[in-house]
Amino acid sequence: MKLTPIIPIVRRDQFDDPGCTYELKLDGFRGLADTIQGRMLSKNLNRMKKFDSLLNTLPENCIFDGEICVLDSDGRPPSNDLIFGRSDPSMYFSACYYTRGKIFAPCH
Repeated sequence: MKLTPIIPIVRRDQFDDPGCTYELKLDGFRGLADTIQGRMLSKNLNRMKKFDSLLNTLPENCIFDGEICVLDSDGRPPSNDLIFGRSDPSMYFSACYYTRGKIFAPCH
């Protein structure tokens, strides 16, 4: 299965479509969590071993796309806390590509 993360884009004009959902922009690292092969991948499909510990918190046999970040006590994502490992990271999902033997195509 070829993995392709969803890359957010900037839109200058307003966009609304009942067939799409929207996500809050969090300041972190975009990544893929592959619990099938036990790896965290960047949006460029490079291995991110630093965040492999997140795999233990996720369901088995799934592939998720999302943002790896740290939130402070006010719910803000201070990127320096993530970069310098000052807090434990979490992954906030924007898509599930594969689960229970079913493949889901991302909506771009």
